[in-house]
Amino acid sequence: MKFYFFCAMLALALCGCVSYEYTGSKAQPTENVTIFANRESVTEKFKLLGMATVSGNYQNVSRQMLLEKLQSEAGKNGANGVIIVEDRVIPGKSQSGQPLFYTAFDYDDMERSWRQLYRDVDANFAGKDQIETMTSYKRIIKAEFVEIEK
Repeated sequence: MKFYFFCAMLALALCGCVSYEYTGSKAQPTENVTIFANRESVTEKFKLLGMATVSGNYQNVSRQMLLEKLQSEAGKNGANGVIIVEDRVIPGKSQSGQPLFYTAFDYDDMERSWRQLYRDVDANFAGKDQIETMTSYKRIIKAEFVEIEK
């Protein structure tokens, strides 16, 4: 029972990591949605319904998760086809990394002395900038939702 609850919470958390935007019209919802790699892959005539963008953190969101989100949302908006327009990974915002030493709280918990804390601070911050900058990356897919004539 706990395993199923954990899986459900994990799935919910992962779904929340995907950003989705759509501009366009809506039609009757459909169930079968085909994903096309590009416009040249579509052999039938189609009508453009709108443009969608999905994105997520590169480390947490796979390309497959983004494609599944596009497919699901396309069906809700009445599209029976999704044409990938752009698929790329871009640098996101930079964020400061962790300092290279423990905090005073960690030293107290680890029963370290204040003398060790002072040595670590002197070694790591004696005229140096030891805070690293980490850049996160975003995976972005832009697509067209289309209604393919059968």
